Amino acid sequence: MAAWSHHYKGPQKNMVKVPSANAMQVGNIFIETRNALPDEQLHAHIIENKKLIKQWIKKCAPTEEEIIVVSAGPMLVPDDLHVHVKEGLKIVAVKHAVEKLNEAGIRPWAVILLDPRPHVYDFVKNPDKDCIWFVASQVDPKVTKQLLDSGCHVIGYHALVGANEDHLFDDQYGAVISGGTATATRGLFLLNHLGFKNVHLYGYDMCFGQKPDFNQKDDKGQPKYVEFAIDCKKRGMKYNRVFWSEPQFVAQIGEIKDIIKTNMFNLKASGWGYRDWE
Repeated sequence: MAAWSHHYKGPQKNMVKVPSANAMQVGNIFIETRNALPDEQLHAHIIENKKLIKQWIKKCAPTEEEIIVVSAGPMLVPDDLHVHVKEGLKIVAVKHAVEKLNEAGIRPWAVILLDPRPHVYDFVKNPDKDCIWFVASQVDPKVTKQLLDSGCHVIGYHALVGANEDHLFDDQYGAVISGGTATATRGLFLLNHLGFKNVHLYGYDMCFGQKPDFNQKDDKGQPKYVEFAIDCKKRGMKYNRVFWSEPQFVAQIGEIKDIIKTNMFNLKASGWGYRDWE
């Protein structure tokens, strides 16, 4: 795998050309994040959403309650979550996981939105009015308005993204959530703000179960997939295990690694990759 990787999310997201103080390092890979939209457009979103959203997230006391967080990794098996539904545990989903959960007859307690791009509107054309929608103030206001017009319970939060937006939060600093470039990781910091410490992760694979087509390119003409090997031990044997992934997942690996170091959560993870490492 190349020592330098470019990851874009939207027009300009996560581009790396040279080492930077802001770059994240995962092994020999450096990934520097940049926002999907220009600063001024994000500011406009924030200003409009502050007018639309009436309820904002507040820091809560710690709780021992276990919560299930579902990302949209390729090896997510929604049927695995039925046991938690029977236990009455809260299930929180990122937007890409909602359809898979619904197909399995599972309705999440909450959905977290972070992405400011207009395509997010496609995920809320027929929103579930019985779940909570945690909406970042940088989200396209059309998305927020659709949720509100549909009668959904919307709770806003401010996601620090380094867009010189801090001054817009001066009157709502208690609703600011920092950390994590993707919804799957930013959402963990949001749940920490709500007091959750015991977190069970599903769909956080960060890799693919089968080797992808390495001839494919992303919309910037870069290699879409990456391959890397990790030394590991299993049953007394040492060997290299090969993983196939995308730059966006590699960035999240670094963020998860940092979250684990903080000991802010008692984390459990379920999925093929997790079981294979046991």
